[in-house]
Amino acid sequence: MATEKTLQHKFFTSIETKTSNVRIPMGEEGFNKVAIIGRGSFGLALSKEFARAGIPVCIGSRTPTVSSDGIPTMSIRDAIHDNNIIILAIPYLHQDSIPLAEISLNQIVIDCSNRVKICKSSEHSQAELLQAKLPAGCAVVKALNTLSAYEIENRTRTIKEVPIASDSKLAKDKVTSLLHVLSYHAYDHGNLKAARLIENIPLQLFPVWQTPLAIAFLMWIFMYFLQFGRSYLCRDNTIGWHPTEEIDCETYSLLTDMFFKDIIKACDGQALNLLAACYLPGVLAAYIQLMRGSKYAAFPRWLNSWMLMRKYLGLLMLLSASVHACMYCLTLKPDLGELPWNKKAYYTTGVLGFAMAVILGISSLPSVSSSFSWREFRAIQSVLGWSCLVLCSLHATFNALSPPKAGQNYKLFTWKDCYFGSTEQVALILPVITFILKLPLLLPWVDYRLTKIRQGIVFNFYSGWNGLRVFGIDFKI
Repeated sequence: MATEKTLQHKFFTSIETKTSNVRIPMGEEGFNKVAIIGRGSFGLALSKEFARAGIPVCIGSRTPTVSSDGIPTMSIRDAIHDNNIIILAIPYLHQDSIPLAEISLNQIVIDCSNRVKICKSSEHSQAELLQAKLPAGCAVVKALNTLSAYEIENRTRTIKEVPIASDSKLAKDKVTSLLHVLSYHAYDHGNLKAARLIENIPLQLFPVWQTPLAIAFLMWIFMYFLQFGRSYLCRDNTIGWHPTEEIDCETYSLLTDMFFKDIIKACDGQALNLLAACYLPGVLAAYIQLMRGSKYAAFPRWLNSWMLMRKYLGLLMLLSASVHACMYCLTLKPDLGELPWNKKAYYTTGVLGFAMAVILGISSLPSVSSSFSWREFRAIQSVLGWSCLVLCSLHATFNALSPPKAGQNYKLFTWKDCYFGSTEQVALILPVITFILKLPLLLPWVDYRLTKIRQGIVFNFYSGWNGLRVFGIDFKI
């Protein structure tokens, strides 16, 4: 008796043979006959988009008498016979209830079903299984499964990439044109075997957030460890366990700060480092462009990945800063009149910096940023962003300039009293590096050359600086 693998091999060896003879008509009618099988939320949202784009569309349903918001509705059998592009907007388990055998060779079947479990490399995708069930000559295209009904109905007019896969190039070309009309960009992943990867995309859990989250989490753990060590493990240059402190001949337990004060300090340092990490890669990219004399050479892979995750690092910074601000507000006293000037400056810079961080976070949302021009978006993310970094750095500096107790040294200079640096000291390292590297880029002749490079001019070793601009006046060298 044949084994299971042998049966699967016999079942799927005919897939390439079936699709190799596909001849999709590309006449004057183009793709003006589209049928969507299924009138769920996804099918209705997709049908409205086709109707809005001027493409006649119908819905195939088991209950054709039910209204579908003005979209013509017919039986599934009639929809299959009268249209050359068929979109299966139904779960894979219900595909067997459709008369698949009646689909002819001049039709394209778009499979937009999703899986409930990850498709392993040794398994066949649902699109491949569907292709094996169709008559010879029918073409299956895996597409649209990465979209949702909500995204289709509420998205802006920005171009979004939609992965597709099929064994028929003609079918992929026609689906690509169809997606282009809907303001989507089709990304060809290859033959139908690539549908295994495409079907796994919706099952991934925050794929673009994984690295930023890991960085933010490790950074917070590091900051918390410093604060923990400074509070309980180090006192007067001695390492030990110090869970209590004597004040006015009374002993107080410090362990309750582990769930309040230490968290506030860790979030403070982490937020400032994440904010600096959003602007440091841009500074490094500017130096690389200056050295190469061109903007056309690709950045190193590590720098390119860093620059792509800046938005996510910024949003995580806003989350951490919000936790810090809310928890710190619980410790404030109502009377600020007796506070020293640096403490008042600490509060002022913190409030202003946090307000700017909120504006930066809101403006990074696609629904908000799409309403800005490029100059407006750059002004917010660059000018306001750098101002936010300056204010937040001053916020940490002013706090470090406040002596812990009367007669003690400033916290900014008390590293010698403990093996663990304070969160203010460590949090200022990355911003200070960012500022030091940024200052040379503000020099007029450096800024002038960098502007020319970003405008597309290519400098070589012999071209020199090709000019100098001081107070808006160009001096040729």
